[in-house]
Amino acid sequence: MTLTKCFDAAFPPAQAPDGCGAVLGYIGRPGPGRLDRDEHPWTLEEWLRFGHIRQFPCWVTDFSKDPRASAADAVHLARALGWNSGRAIVFDTEDLVDRPWCVVFAAEIEGYYFTPVNYGSASVVARNGCGWLWLAKWDGDPQLEDGQGVEAHQYVAGVTVPGGIVDFSVVSDDLLHHGGRGPRHWAVPYNLHNLLT
Repeated sequence: MTLTKCFDAAFPPAQAPDGCGAVLGYIGRPGPGRLDRDEHPWTLEEWLRFGHIRQFPCWVTDFSKDPRASAADAVHLARALGWNSGRAIVFDTEDLVDRPWCVVFAAEIEGYYFTPVNYGSASVVARNGCGWLWLAKWDGDPQLEDGQGVEAHQYVAGVTVPGGIVDFSVVSDDLLHHGGRGPRHWAVPYNLHNLLT
């Protein structure tokens, strides 16, 4: 199986680190219950830096919010940035488990014809019930972990590269094909600007 190196960062570097064929970036702010998080929604300009590699938009979940409304917001932002239906939307649950919430959220994402992928700690993420998993297990081994639905493995975090600090993952061919080549829009629509700021 061929694996593709992917990077992610709270604040993206000026260019993709060497050897990376994919990127995971943020499209939504953490909710009020997640203020410990330092991610920020990437701007259109930041996404456009990486238009030559596969891109995965990531939504940070807030279990205090309605999962259906959260899914609609995630899909709206992904579409506004140029991702087509059929692409992946990664939802970040870290080390939290709320299977009923995640099952509803994932079903709603699928109802919009996107592919939900749950990112979270390898020790708990499978308990959220999503069929596609992106495991966080910082063991330094760039291989996929065993387990049903495991399509990506974040294997190291906090790596200093030119222009920033990133985490590295590997993603399967199946998941890679659900990555987009967007964003395609060259100007931020007014309603998207309001959501991102």
